[in-house]
Amino acid sequence: MGKPGVGKTTLVLKILDLLNREPYGFYTKEIREKGTRVGFELVNLSGERGILSHTNIKSKFRVGKYGVNLDDVERIGVKAIKEGISKGSLVVIDEIAKMELFSVKFKEVVLAALNSKSPVLASIMACSYPYGDRIKLRKDAEIIEVSYANRNTLPDLIKRKIEELL
Repeated sequence: MGKPGVGKTTLVLKILDLLNREPYGFYTKEIREKGTRVGFELVNLSGERGILSHTNIKSKFRVGKYGVNLDDVERIGVKAIKEGISKGSLVVIDEIAKMELFSVKFKEVVLAALNSKSPVLASIMACSYPYGDRIKLRKDAEIIEVSYANRNTLPDLIKRKIEELL
């Protein structure tokens, strides 16, 4: 959990580099044009890419200036989470936030992952939001807040926690 821009995705990628397991899931990445953020890309851990959101997307699903592309959330994100669950592998979800939560299929597969035997490494928005708040209150979830002060010490700590689950 952490505020936007604190380094949640960078932390997730550092943890994955430390693990000797094949994880399944996805991460998000900024799309920049001429130094300005114009959207977010969705990348599964096999390298398949799609557009999560963009200023040029016309959609009834919007967060701020960004139109959200539910097709790629489901085609890439949901599919990658399902694959991880089916293989009993580490499931990576970066991130659980307003854009992704427009998708009913995404919300369902996140709960399926959390209720499965697969360990889940996820980033989640810090702000209060009903779906996210329910996840944060789960007894089986360990929430670690990422900050500028701790983000460099967390990869090894979280890696050890994941290895205990595997």
